[in-house]
Formats: sequence, structure tokens, C-alpha cells
Amino acid sequence: MSQSFMNLSLEEQEIKKEEWRKELAEVEYEIQTMRQVLTSKLRKSSELKRKLGITAWGEFSNDISQGLRNVKETSTFQTIEEKVEEVSKAISSAPLYQKTETALKTTAEKTTTFLGGITGGLSAKIGAVKNSDTFRSMEERVGSVYTNVKV
Repeated sequence: MSQSFMNLSLEEQEIKKEEWRKELAEVEYEIQTMRQVLTSKLRKSSELKRKLGITAWGEFSNDISQGLRNVKETSTFQTIEEKVEEVSKAISSAPLYQKTETALKTTAEKTTTFLGGITGGLSAKIGAVKNSDTFRSMEERVGSVYTNVKV
């Protein structure tokens, strides 16, 4: 308790405490009244939102979108974005990056050429096998076996 309160007589202290109790009761009553009004307003708001087709998910999505827009507009975010762009440009213009990028492009081109050669060669060989006399003979035998088993 404050020093001035302690300087009061016991009777004056009791009077002061009673004033504070009354004030506390009034403040608590006002708080209770505000809670009741707020609860009523929340119910009315929910009912109107339901009638308008506004969902909790829609509100959440809008809040998140607005929050992201607010963050993007801050000077801190814009400064970070500028720094990231500077670092990205520095990395991509570095000689080591250029050499690595060139090596990867060359490797990709060679791999594509190699795989294209393999698949082209395989297609040609499969075509040749299918047109061979041996394959046709085997194909006819399998066909006749199938027909005999089926009957």
C-alpha cells in the first residue's frame, strides 16, 4: 500500500478501503455489462455473416492475404528483398558460377545426344528384328499354339 495510505488513521483507512470496494464493484459491473453487450454483438455479427455467406475460412484467408501485403510493404521486407537480389546477381555473375553453369549445360547436351543415339539405335534394331525371318517364323508358331490351346 502507498505511504500516504499508511499515514491515515485506522478509521480513515477503513473508509478509503470501502470507497475502493465500491469503485471495484462498479468497474466489475461495467465489465460484466460490456461482456454481455459484446456477446450479443458477436452473435448478431455471426448471424449476418451466415446470411451473407461469409465463412470463417474466407475471413481467415483474407486476413492472411492482408497480413502478407502488410509485411511486403514494410521497409524491412523491401530492404531484405533488395539485398537478396544483390546477392543473387553477385552469385550469378561470379566466374565460378558461370563455369559451373556452362559445364552443366554441356553435360546436359551431351547426355541428351547420347540418350538420343541409344534410343534411335534401339528402335532401328527392334525394327530389324521384327522384320527378320526368324522373328516372323516364331510369331507364326506362337500364334498357332495359341489358336490350338484356345480351341
